[in-house]
Amino acid sequence: MAEPIPDPNLIFKFKRVYLKDTSYESPNAHRLLAEPKPHQVSAQFNVTHQAIDHEQRFYEVVLHVRIASMQDDEVAFVVELQQAGVFEIAGAAPEELPILLKVRCPEILIAFARQAVCDLVVKGGFPQLLINPVNFEALYSQKRGTNERQAKG
Repeated sequence: MAEPIPDPNLIFKFKRVYLKDTSYESPNAHRLLAEPKPHQVSAQFNVTHQAIDHEQRFYEVVLHVRIASMQDDEVAFVVELQQAGVFEIAGAAPEELPILLKVRCPEILIAFARQAVCDLVVKGGFPQLLINPVNFEALYSQKRGTNERQAKG
């Protein structure tokens, strides 16, 4: 299948990246680090966005990440962070804008979030943690389907 030809009128630029909020908790580190064992790790992701100018050309997109690690029914650590970026988007068709904001922007932000999570976990005394690739397109489709079902009944 041939690749779609990009719209020459579309502007999609990554302007800034920043860590908006972060939290690291390890309430049982003193016990769990003494006898390291395999951890059960769960990850949750959410994306929010808002226009930050009157022309709706610049958007803040925030990737919300929550990673929880359990060892023998005890919390090893919990990392929550909001990795944010400012994007310039103009000339997008109305049906393209949600895909850009909820799929393409988080695809860029995840690399920065992955590094921030890894840094926090290592500084907390635990082995390096790498977030697996995330299919934001599937998450977007799943959430859109859930919202449509809720709207119908």
